[in-house]
Amino acid sequence: EAFWFLRAWSERQWKSYVVQLLVLITTSGLGVLSQISSLLPYYEYGKYSIRGGSELEREVEKLPSLRTGLDREYAQSYSAARAEVWTLIIPDFVGGTSQEDLTRRLGKNSALYTALRSQGVEALQILRAVPTYWGGSPFSAGSFYVGVVWFLLALLGWLYKVDKMDWILIYATWISILLCLGAYGYSLWASLILLVLPGLAYWGGRRLSHPLWRAVVSAGIFLGGWGAISLIDDDPANSYKLTDWVLDYFPFYNKFRAPSTWLVVMGFLFPWMGLRGIVRFLENPQLKMVGYAAAIGGGILVVVGWGAPWIGFSFEGAGDAELQRQGLPAWFMDALREDRIQIARQSTLRSLLWLGMGSLVLFLFVRRYINLTVGGVGLACIALLDGWLLNAAYFPRKEIYVREREIVMPPPKEPYEEFILADTLRPFRVLPFHTNPFTDARPGVYLENAGGYHPAKIKRYQQLIETHLSRLQPEVLKMLSIRYVTARPGTPAPTGYDSIAQTADGVVIFRSANPTPIAWLSPFVKVFPRVDQTLDSLGKYPAHKVALVAEKDWRNLSLLPSQAELDSVEGVVCISREFDKIVYEVRASRPRLLVCSEVYYPPDWKASIDDKETKIIPVNFVLRGVVVPEGKHKVYLECKSLMHEKGKQLSLLGSVGAWTLIVIVGILSLWRRL
Repeated sequence: EAFWFLRAWSERQWKSYVVQLLVLITTSGLGVLSQISSLLPYYEYGKYSIRGGSELEREVEKLPSLRTGLDREYAQSYSAARAEVWTLIIPDFVGGTSQEDLTRRLGKNSALYTALRSQGVEALQILRAVPTYWGGSPFSAGSFYVGVVWFLLALLGWLYKVDKMDWILIYATWISILLCLGAYGYSLWASLILLVLPGLAYWGGRRLSHPLWRAVVSAGIFLGGWGAISLIDDDPANSYKLTDWVLDYFPFYNKFRAPSTWLVVMGFLFPWMGLRGIVRFLENPQLKMVGYAAAIGGGILVVVGWGAPWIGFSFEGAGDAELQRQGLPAWFMDALREDRIQIARQSTLRSLLWLGMGSLVLFLFVRRYINLTVGGVGLACIALLDGWLLNAAYFPRKEIYVREREIVMPPPKEPYEEFILADTLRPFRVLPFHTNPFTDARPGVYLENAGGYHPAKIKRYQQLIETHLSRLQPEVLKMLSIRYVTARPGTPAPTGYDSIAQTADGVVIFRSANPTPIAWLSPFVKVFPRVDQTLDSLGKYPAHKVALVAEKDWRNLSLLPSQAELDSVEGVVCISREFDKIVYEVRASRPRLLVCSEVYYPPDWKASIDDKETKIIPVNFVLRGVVVPEGKHKVYLECKSLMHEKGKQLSLLGSVGAWTLIVIVGILSLWRRL
């Protein structure tokens, strides 16, 4: 859009530009509107998820950006190291995957193989899973390689000229690269210098008349300036970075993590720049331009890929500290570094081969040994084979990962599930600590799981996990109605739980000594001035005796609950419990606070007492609370997404508008032909 605006500005063609802009806005607006019934609930949920900010006062006071989005450290946990940018054209520059088979990659030429032999180690199975990756993310399943052929073609096009559209693409690429660095990025002042660096490099070389020297000088200024800034600004952990600034001030940016995924954009930008380069070349095919592009591209590959140890690349990653803590000796780490260098150089030779093959096709075309069709097909095949062969090395073959039959859903019951399902005293929940309960994505088909994986958990529940639930705090287990905890053999029983069985697959089952209710009347309420105090105080008071409420929520109650011990007639009975509707029968001698062991989520869950709507407040930081008046009542909790209902109406409007536009365009097209 920026290109078309600049073009309209320079050519004073505002009428056609405005028409195109209105068509774009109308069609894209109708497209979004037709899908908004799905988008609006996600937007609403995002406000309450880990991507929607924190309600804890201490966190917001420390970092105001946490009011609306992710914690900076979490948002940048999957960042690309500065060296990782070069994997766009040298695929294994930072070591390939997290676990490389050095017997396949380097064989007996591996420095680690030699080191292990010299130390008298006979069992060399370790060489089949070596942590060669030294990039910025916790692990890697492959590089962000785009293709060196597209890099060659982009260089070729720039040798002819650089126009407005080129600058838009260049800066889109450059900004994406700076943002992908995340936690390893440059400070704000260094980023500002780097943002003007492409322009400075172009300006510095344009004074030279010869295209080769012009390109060499521009490349030298750009790469040299980038390297100098990298050496000076070498402490990203203690600086306010470009990504920090974007997280603080750009709308919605703080909802997402994994800055390294910005490199995926290169899969679109590099080919676009390459295609523009080949079009420019076809307008005026020159052999010398092919030679210049090949020489510059090859020179960059050699300097960066082969000479990396001599120009400041350490070949040491963030994960190396953990390897050393595991007791790996210095000779092992030194040999590992040498193998990383070998892998980078091996990958550089691979890129040089594909760059040479692409240059050869262009050479044959210019010398008219092949025609345009053959040359185009040849370049396309080279680019395809380049990526295909690399992917084939990363991913297993078809016969390995394609099963002969479909996965059965629901999944078969596991032995521990079979055992627990025999318990008829329901409802209750299970916390499966024999696996990682908060990252395990096994569906909770048979048992209610107090853990489970979700990429955007409700923020309050995630904070509960981090502060109490992961530590198996007894009162928190009670308030979540967790009757069973599973673990591996040798794990001590959580407080208040007894070991009752060990299943055939080695899972130990602990059961609560006392049944934990799914809802209860709380005799007493403790009101705290701040929300974070309700979280911190969990475990200090008996969960079923004292309810913890923040003052801001307490003030919103029209009827305050009494604070006194329950008498013999007061109690709660769960009449029915479905995924979208829960019914309780409550007997109360005076106004009481009903605490429901369900996660508080105000947008969709509504409460009513005897068909009269009432307010739900957060209790014990994550649970739902409803004040019930004196007497016998039925309390209904129902899931009603008003946002979804509103979205359905808007989606219908968008769909009708889109079809109307299609019909109008069709009629006008037929009218013109007639």
